[in-house]
Amino acid sequence: MTRCPPSLTLPEPEVNVWMRLYIYGLHGFLIEVLFTAAWDFAVNMDWALVGCTSFWCLFIYGVGSLVVEQFYRRYHASVPILIRGLAYVAWIYIWEFSTGLALRQYGACPWDYSERSYNLLGLITLEYFPAWYLASLLTEQLLIHNLLFLSLTPQDSHNRLHHKG
Repeated sequence: MTRCPPSLTLPEPEVNVWMRLYIYGLHGFLIEVLFTAAWDFAVNMDWALVGCTSFWCLFIYGVGSLVVEQFYRRYHASVPILIRGLAYVAWIYIWEFSTGLALRQYGACPWDYSERSYNLLGLITLEYFPAWYLASLLTEQLLIHNLLFLSLTPQDSHNRLHHKG
């Protein structure tokens, strides 16, 4: 995986914003299904490994990740990765709380953390802080960074990956 020198400006993404929204939404959707299956296994030893999510999460993860992408593009060179992770989790909690509150007004909020420790109105819980922190840093390094350098034209891919063009 190619890394940018700290002073290097990230290129404008070749993949348009709608496609990135779609990819980020699907990524979050899949990760949530995997996380809920793993959580249910860890808590209940359910070998069926059934995960679940809501259609709303496509939008929530898509838009939320676009904001993280913009933060990464702006601060990757000046803010250490571990601090960026804290900023990402702060954003995740603000976004999860806001979207959850809006959806709850229509009886459509798919999560309720009321039974979890350290929850706020059942919409967010600090119990998931370590998972959100790790997931946000992995998403930055494995998905966002690479998606920003993804080239849709074969002749440009070599130059974009080597940051020459």
